[in-house]
Amino acid sequence: MRPYQKILVKLAWILVLLGGLWLVFEWDQSQISVVENRARQEEPVDASPQTIKAKHAFAAGEHTLSGKLNLPTPCHELEYETIITQSYPEQITINFKISPPAVDVICIQVVDEREFTIEFAASAGALILAKLNGHPVELLIDNQ
Repeated sequence: MRPYQKILVKLAWILVLLGGLWLVFEWDQSQISVVENRARQEEPVDASPQTIKAKHAFAAGEHTLSGKLNLPTPCHELEYETIITQSYPEQITINFKISPPAVDVICIQVVDEREFTIEFAASAGALILAKLNGHPVELLIDNQ
C-alpha cells in the first residue's frame, strides 16, 4: 500500500467514527425532546387553588371585582368570562380559565401572580359565583 493510500484509509475511518458519534448524539437529543414534550402535554393545569380572593366595589349599578390568581408559570394564560343569569337577584358566574403554553414553548418554572379586574352591570344584591377551569371554586369577596 502506498503512503497516501494509508493516509486516505485512516481519514476514512476517522470520518466514519465521527459520523457514527454524531448520529448517536443527535438520536439521543431527539429522544430527550420527545420525552419533554410528552411531559408538557400531560401537565395538569388543574393544580389550582380552591378559593379565589377578590375585592368588590359597587357603584351606580356597576360591580368591580379585582384580585390575583397564582398561575403555574408566566407563560400560562388567564382568561375569564362573566355570565349573568337574569333572575332575582341576578346570578353572576365568573368563569376563570388557566391555559398552558404551547408545547414548544420553553418557560421558566416559577409561580406567576396574575392580577385581574372584572366589571359588570347587575343589581346590588347579585349573587356572584366563580369557576376555575370548569370547576366551582369558593370566591372570597372583600366588600369595599
